[in-house]
Amino acid sequence: MKMRTLTSNSNIRKATLADLDAVMAIETESFGMDAFGERQMRYLMKSATSLFYIAETKNLLAGYVILLIRKNSHQMRIYSIAVSSLLRGKGVGQYLIDFALKTAENRLKSSLKLEVRTTNSGAIQLYERNKFTSVKIIPDY
Repeated sequence: MKMRTLTSNSNIRKATLADLDAVMAIETESFGMDAFGERQMRYLMKSATSLFYIAETKNLLAGYVILLIRKNSHQMRIYSIAVSSLLRGKGVGQYLIDFALKTAENRLKSSLKLEVRTTNSGAIQLYERNKFTSVKIIPDY
C-alpha cells in the first residue's frame, strides 16, 4: 500500500507528552463531552499496547490516530482518530487512515476495526471509502 501525502511539509510521527495540550484541544473540539481526559491520553502515549501518532502539516498538529494492538491477535483497532476543525476536509483524515492501514499491514494484522457513532456521517463516509464495513450496531454508542 502506498501512502498518500498531504503536502511536502506534512509528516506523521509518534506523539510525545509535549503534544498533550494540542491533542487535548483537538480531542475536546472533536468529541465534546465524550472526550478522553488528559490522564487517559497520557496513558495511551506511554502504553506498550497503543501506537499514538500525530499528523503535522506546516508545523501544525493537524490530527492524531491511536491504534491498539494485542499480542497474538490478528486484529488492530483504531481506538481514536481526530482532525483539527481548521483542517477537516483537507485530506488529513485520509492520511491518518492510510497510515493506520499501512501499520496494520506491516504488523501482519489481517483486520483493522473501529467504532463510530451512527450520527457521524463524515467519518462513516471516510471509512466506507476505505472499504470498512459495518459489523454491528452498538445501542446507545
